[in-house]
Amino acid sequence: MALGPRSARCLSSASRAKRHPGSGPSAQTLGLGLNHLRVFIANLLNWRLAVIALPLLAAAYIWYGYRYPSWTEEVLLPDGRSITVQQRRDFVDGYGTRKTWLTFGLPELGGEQTWAESLYPSMIAASEGRVFVVGRPRGSRQFSAYSHPKYVYVAFEWREGRFQRIPFLSVPEELRKQENVRWCLPGGADSRESVKPDGWCIDRIGESRFPISRTVELSALQAEAAFWAGLSGHKPGSD
Repeated sequence: MALGPRSARCLSSASRAKRHPGSGPSAQTLGLGLNHLRVFIANLLNWRLAVIALPLLAAAYIWYGYRYPSWTEEVLLPDGRSITVQQRRDFVDGYGTRKTWLTFGLPELGGEQTWAESLYPSMIAASEGRVFVVGRPRGSRQFSAYSHPKYVYVAFEWREGRFQRIPFLSVPEELRKQENVRWCLPGGADSRESVKPDGWCIDRIGESRFPISRTVELSALQAEAAFWAGLSGHKPGSD
């Protein structure tokens, strides 16, 4: 009996099915499976990286806080105003402060500003619209970096949107009679130890021949400046 066209097509399809009884999934199905596998592997790697990264980030955060200690303190200005100052230091054990950042706000500054120098902080003052910040070096390297200041102190005034260096004696005398910013770390010394946490900083570092007096005495400062400059074969040179 002759088969019609429709029966022939069905027989052909059945023959093909019999010839490939173990045929697998289509290319489209394989593609979707591979994509899911890639997503799974990527998520697994991200999770493993996160597990590794979190302790590293925590350690970095702890190290940063240790290397760059920061705190806030209240500073009484000579004109009677009290301001909050945030201190941050680049501090190295066995060396001391390498750099200081003082962040504070005053109307004369137009808001909050930051003074940053490789010095120990000493004074903040304001008068007749002028704002001054004074620091002091410690050790031959810092004295040399500031050209061996004649009175130890290095003064700055807020001008044209930044703190610019000026001669120390250019600060009005009534504003530079006494230090009002703690040069020490919160523990009271040039170390992380809690030596004198209450009150002012210690008045001498180690066996230094020069005490760190809170009161400004120009003659004593000149002698200290000459000593540090002489260690480097220089004479005090900058104001």
